[in-house]
Amino acid sequence: MKRFFSLLLIGIFLLLLIPTFSAESGCSARGAVVMEACSEQTLFEQNPDLPLPEASTTKIMTALLVLESVQTDRRFRVSAKAATVEGSQLGLKAGEELSVKDLLYVLMMKSGNDAAVVLAEGVSGSEPAFVEKMNQKAAALGLVQTHFKNPHGLPAEGHQTTARELAKLTAAALENEDFRALVSTQR
Repeated sequence: MKRFFSLLLIGIFLLLLIPTFSAESGCSARGAVVMEACSEQTLFEQNPDLPLPEASTTKIMTALLVLESVQTDRRFRVSAKAATVEGSQLGLKAGEELSVKDLLYVLMMKSGNDAAVVLAEGVSGSEPAFVEKMNQKAAALGLVQTHFKNPHGLPAEGHQTTARELAKLTAAALENEDFRALVSTQR
């Protein structure tokens, strides 16, 4: 299990970024960190502190905050706003009700932007209020270059992190048993 989570962190740096090949390392990511999750020992880094867009890795923080805030059997109603969010989505319909557990699986397995908005609204009453909590949690984790503008990762000015801080966030999320179960799911 520890090996799986360490390998998950290796995969994180691949999700971050637009390629620019480095002859020295052979790594094509603009920013990369390979970190052993338990000790947070850095095994490899390339531009680890370069601020970059987070994209769907934003959903790591969204899932972690949801798991820390509400029970997974709670049910949330899909708003019109959530049903029409752009990008990757499951196609949730306004008025539909789903359990937090199901929404988390849509969030993490299907990268559902619609699920991210439903969860944010359900936990905090509004997307902006949830984003404020995301930034507070980032600060509490010591992530000084990480800033969230939304719960799903769609492009927004100032929505950014670094490879090092994303690895630290993921290590913190992996300490949560429910998060580990969620990201260990194969289907």
